[in-house]
Amino acid sequence: MSSTVEVPAITNDADIVASSDEDILSLYWNKATGELKGKTGAAGDILEFTSTAIKQVQISIPTAEVLQLFTTPKQLVAAPGAGFAIVVIEASTEIIFAGSQYITNVQLKTITDTATRGQNLDSQILTSTVSRIGSMASINLTAASDKQIIEDKALMLSMNTGNPVGGDSNIIVRLTYRLISV
Repeated sequence: MSSTVEVPAITNDADIVASSDEDILSLYWNKATGELKGKTGAAGDILEFTSTAIKQVQISIPTAEVLQLFTTPKQLVAAPGAGFAIVVIEASTEIIFAGSQYITNVQLKTITDTATRGQNLDSQILTSTVSRIGSMASINLTAASDKQIIEDKALMLSMNTGNPVGGDSNIIVRLTYRLISV
């Protein structure tokens, strides 16, 4: 037997968003983490679950900021709060070519603030001579002391080795990510 339950507006972290005595179902939404938590089942046979929301963000970065990304990294996602960390699922970059390509120090990376290893890397988009979109590669840990995903730290866009030289094109970074409990 199934039933439909109207879902009211969510105003607090602990709001019950759906509940049914018939099916013994309760859903709770945590707006800070994007988690949907719930319990379902007959008395004495309770199944608990958590569903972490997948989030997306798009950030436009003008040429002047691109030229300073090593010196001044750009925040892509704010620190999520104590007990949580940001994990990038997919990242892409787009360049809107304006006439001059960037040269030297052209490796863009997503990196958690204070990490020693980035999460994603793009070595080609800034060398473009046309407008285009490309995927950033995921980066694996390589050294025993690498730190990549860190609790309560923002996700940044930076250059891998130094500020780029030349270039006059704006870029767009698109991320799909989730928060994990740590």
